[in-house]
Amino acid sequence: MKFAIAIDLKKKISMKDIALRYKVSFKTVERVLDTFYQGLKFNPNYLPKHLLIDEFKGTKDCEGAMCFIFSDAKTGKIIDILDDRRNFKLIAYFQRFTYQARKKVQHVVMDMNAAYGKMIPQVFPKAKILVDHFHIVQQISRAFNQQRIRSMNQLGKKNAQQMKDYRKLKKYTQISSTS
Repeated sequence: MKFAIAIDLKKKISMKDIALRYKVSFKTVERVLDTFYQGLKFNPNYLPKHLLIDEFKGTKDCEGAMCFIFSDAKTGKIIDILDDRRNFKLIAYFQRFTYQARKKVQHVVMDMNAAYGKMIPQVFPKAKILVDHFHIVQQISRAFNQQRIRSMNQLGKKNAQQMKDYRKLKKYTQISSTS
């Protein structure tokens, strides 16, 4: 909900109306403003050397289905939240920064979204793309689980040994789905 409030704070909506919309106090909206935007004035000449980028499900009034968030990888501080993650919007947004600032970005940590992989070299010419370890583990876990299911489906249940093998694979459903 804090992200949704932060997005609404960027729009021309009063803080009182935002508080009413999300059924929170005015003070809560004020705290979100302080947390996300205090001291963050747009500086077209600066971007951190290491960026984290991701998307999250926004509210119904967001432009796109998913919102985009990016932060400084060293400090963890959120730089901005955009209400659309489509490439043309991201390219337009990042081109507001000077070429010199964008050229200083060395690493962009992201999930395995192929669209970002195409956009990053366009806006950050010297940046290397790093895939976040959570998404790597998740992908390996999914592949393991798919193979386990294929193996289970190929096993027959005709004799005791096949049933024993089937149960062993079935037992590992919990292990493979916890990652």
